[in-house]
Amino acid sequence: MKRIIVALAVFGVLLVAVIVVAVLNFRDEDSVAPVEPGAAARWLAAQPVPAQSKPASALPQALPIPCGVVVQVSKPVASK
Repeated sequence: MKRIIVALAVFGVLLVAVIVVAVLNFRDEDSVAPVEPGAAARWLAAQPVPAQSKPASALPQALPIPCGVVVQVSKPVASK
């Protein structure tokens, strides 16, 4: 009987710890921790690039909103 009580007490403590960790780690779905973009960038950089790959000559369609970094071109850019 004593072992059952001890086991239930340990289970209760572990359950409370899991709930506390879950609550502390809870964030809005729209928020991103500062570490997450860096981790994603490292993962992307570590992915192998296929041997026959080359950059696209143009975007497949116009971007839905203007972007200050991407130049919008109406025709494909001639490759060298």
